[in-house]
Amino acid sequence: MRLPKLSVNSGILDDLRGRAVWYRDDWQQGLNCSYRILAPSTYILFTSAIPAIAFGEQFVRYTDGSISAVHVLTATAMCGIIQAIVGGQPLLIVGVAEPIVLLYKFMYSFASARPALGQNLFLPWCAWTCVWTACMLWLTAASGACRYIYKFTRFSGELFGMLIATLFLQQAVQGVKEGFQVDSGTDAVTGAANDFNWRLVNGLWGFILAVGLLWTSLTVRRARSWLYFKGWARSFLADYGVPLLVVIWSAVGYCVNSGTPSGIPRRTRIPNTWDEKTNWTVARDMGQVPGVYIAGALVPALVITILFYFDHSVSSQLAQTADFNLRKPSAYNWDLLLVGFMTFACGIIGIPPVNGVLPQAPMHTRALATLRSQTIKTRLQKTALQHQDQPRADVMLLMVEQAMKMDSRAADTIKAALSHELGQSTNDFPHGLTKPPGVFDLVRDIDAVLPMEVQEQRVSGLLQSLLVAVCLRKLGLALQHNPPPFSPPLPLTPHEWLNAHALNDSLPL
Repeated sequence: MRLPKLSVNSGILDDLRGRAVWYRDDWQQGLNCSYRILAPSTYILFTSAIPAIAFGEQFVRYTDGSISAVHVLTATAMCGIIQAIVGGQPLLIVGVAEPIVLLYKFMYSFASARPALGQNLFLPWCAWTCVWTACMLWLTAASGACRYIYKFTRFSGELFGMLIATLFLQQAVQGVKEGFQVDSGTDAVTGAANDFNWRLVNGLWGFILAVGLLWTSLTVRRARSWLYFKGWARSFLADYGVPLLVVIWSAVGYCVNSGTPSGIPRRTRIPNTWDEKTNWTVARDMGQVPGVYIAGALVPALVITILFYFDHSVSSQLAQTADFNLRKPSAYNWDLLLVGFMTFACGIIGIPPVNGVLPQAPMHTRALATLRSQTIKTRLQKTALQHQDQPRADVMLLMVEQAMKMDSRAADTIKAALSHELGQSTNDFPHGLTKPPGVFDLVRDIDAVLPMEVQEQRVSGLLQSLLVAVCLRKLGLALQHNPPPFSPPLPLTPHEWLNAHALNDSLPL
């Protein structure tokens, strides 16, 4: 009897071939943006690093300090760099997701209740879970299971994204709630900390900071549509307003910082980066885990595999929907294979595994779409102003040439607008152009003929991951020179409520 031949699906190789021809262009597109690439990079930095800090706070509570914000930030930075350099879809943002936090909570409860594991072998047991997860992800990618991703409807993806965004909102509300309570990190609280007035004032102050950050962040993101300030000022506020507001509102949080009794929650607690030494050597303790629990790790590993298959794929899918008009191909199989390697690496050094995260991935694409449209708009407006003395039709033809040089679809829409003005029938006339032919201004109304385009590149993802690593290092140096008690740079509630801003920016409105 002849056994059937086993063959590995060619999807991974197809993904590599499809993306390899664009790899050089991925870097060139990012470098051609020069300093403008900093806008989406810093924006995604804050939407990645601050939730990581919030998740780190949860890990500390759920695992009795076995995992902290240092480990979450390390995983975010390390895997983000890998994804940016060798990932198939560079628009994808990876990080630790809220479901992983909750799963590790249950895993820790299970391990701490078993004398054979306990807290000492919790991380080695998690390492075995990540090893099993990595194997399952490799098999899933090799089997071609990613072909079924296209069966996921836009509705199911948006619904899952809404679930994740709701968890962000829940975390933001939880941060405000903690401001009205006694600090859970203190062993014994006596005196003024038990005074209701102190807790009320502290909670209200945190609520003001939180709502202030949320409202101003949502407002400044729409600065380009304002009717006041110079154009460059509006663009600057729209690009860098959110990071600046986080710094400003965090500084405001320090204005009322004296005389606060012990036990009143004021700051997030982040360990010294250089004091976290036990996790990195988890691999040498994996052999101490009893065999029955090594086999039992298959259960949470299966849960994580299913989660990563869906979450990572949906994140990638929402980052490259048809609305964005992307030119370059997807790479679902290769990216899932890469997540397997990253999960394996995270497990053996004692940090939580990462995958494509919502809502950061589609937020990254939207930010790059804004960057692309602003770059094209600036060059087309410059062309129109330089040749404003020439006939209108000639100016539009020059604008078409400029758009073609930038490989922009705007060339087709400007051609359609020109044909419409010349009385030629066309079905491609821009729907956003509501003014009659010959009336719309080639400079002020140019947005109407600009299609949705995205600056597809790798530089912004790499920059934001490197900046997370820099923040991690700077935090460790700061804590070295400022031994505890030391207040990390973010008040408790404002950074929690930046999660609510991420919720708003992720909604498909």
